[in-house]
Amino acid sequence: MSDEHRMDQWESPHALLGVGVCQGAPSVVVVAVRGEIDQITAPQLRQTLLEQLDQNPAHLIVDLSAVSFFSSAGLGALLAVRCRAGRDGVGTHLAGVTGNRLVGLVFELTGCAEQFTIHSSLDAAVAATG
Repeated sequence: MSDEHRMDQWESPHALLGVGVCQGAPSVVVVAVRGEIDQITAPQLRQTLLEQLDQNPAHLIVDLSAVSFFSSAGLGALLAVRCRAGRDGVGTHLAGVTGNRLVGLVFELTGCAEQFTIHSSLDAAVAATG
């Protein structure tokens, strides 16, 4: 991640999940996730992403490159957010899926990769929104 897109702080109500939010560019919100996304932490991720959609960005980027565990609950949270974003006209982009075997496997096995715009890196995702 370039210095321009570094997270200033990480919210961490659950020790297993950290979520950092920053402005990637005008009208672009970047949410970087680290740790485990499972049945316990997926609601926190979903809530954080929905709160960012309330800010009416043109694009929402979710960086999953630092995720160490990703369950179907995490996928469900992302699908719910993508559905809401679609209704609101917000582009939803995922970064770090293809480079993270744990995350990529869930998308591959479920066939859900087609539901999202997936980029090889956070910088590529930010560039695609410009």
